Amino acid sequence: MTKLVISFSADIQELRNNKLFDPAVSVRFPGAKWVSCLKEQALVRAEFLTVDVALARVKANSLKASDILVVQHNVDSESDAVISAGASLFLTAMFESPLYAPDFYDSIPRASARSRWVMTFDGLSRGVQNNIPAYFPSFSLSDLLSCNVRPSWKDLRHACMVVGNKYVITKPPSFSDGLEYGLWWLAKSVRQGLFRGSWSSSYRYASCQLQDKRLEVIEEMLKRDRLDLFGAGWDKLYRLPPASRKKLAPLLSNRLVAPIRNKRECLSLYKFNICFENLAAPGYITEKIFDAMLACAVPVYLGAPNIGSYVPVRCFIDASRFSNMRDLAAYLETVSEAEAMNIIRAGQQFLRSEAGLQYSHESMASRVADKISLFLNDEIG
Repeated sequence: MTKLVISFSADIQELRNNKLFDPAVSVRFPGAKWVSCLKEQALVRAEFLTVDVALARVKANSLKASDILVVQHNVDSESDAVISAGASLFLTAMFESPLYAPDFYDSIPRASARSRWVMTFDGLSRGVQNNIPAYFPSFSLSDLLSCNVRPSWKDLRHACMVVGNKYVITKPPSFSDGLEYGLWWLAKSVRQGLFRGSWSSSYRYASCQLQDKRLEVIEEMLKRDRLDLFGAGWDKLYRLPPASRKKLAPLLSNRLVAPIRNKRECLSLYKFNICFENLAAPGYITEKIFDAMLACAVPVYLGAPNIGSYVPVRCFIDASRFSNMRDLAAYLETVSEAEAMNIIRAGQQFLRSEAGLQYSHESMASRVADKISLFLNDEIG
């Protein structure tokens, strides 16, 4: 390898054409900004290209594929093409859940066999020997300088939830589900292309999906008029199972639910942020709980069953302690300002701790830089 070029997957249109390396652009996409940190801090002396640019240059014979080190995210046909041309697959990473990226998790043994390292969440690695535990890169160190500025407690609204309506089928219909559900399932399967059977990862993790819990907490808190809901797709309730659609339709009929431009700014206006993951798998912890901490909102968390091994339990309200969403909603109405401030302060301390800083973009960039150096030393050796 005479010249080091690192190619990164860019499966989002806005990040292609090397826009991934612009921090003003990448910050808008959860988990993406660490790449610009890697480049900005010159942790690795290399030319950085998004895979669409790298592939175009290989095809134009202006770049030798053998000079390229590939960082691949998800299943990526362009990265596969660069690798087939002679590039080295250094790292395959995945920060999404099997509900939304079943193709990757279905093929994770293949990713493990062809890549030097795989980086994904411990509970989803399925025994991959070369797995690097993923700590979802959720904030920059500079974010910690201003994350304790917010209105007074009495001026805050009660609770908010930021989640898109992109319900995924996780089980085939049964006779007990009824005809209406069966017809909905068939139509949704056609739209999503999920005729995969029980082998698909989106089905394999059906028992720990939290989509339905999200809908339950939304329903309960909207009934109480104690929740502001944000996110895309809530004008398309046909995406939801019939029973959930019928419950939520009247509650959402007079509400404008839309995406937000600045999530943390929005969260800072609320006492509580309902931050449920879409999956309850060990170690699967995304940016949601950290966004709440950074906004000084009390995180109400449901997700990784071993969350306490990663984030101290004093930093959030654990929704799994409650037998139903009605009890959780009722409890939130009893939390005092003093109790909330204790949780918020604990979260602030955690973010600045060694364990908390693992979830920063800078930490992720440093870990990858170390692995690149190790890879190159092994190649030279």
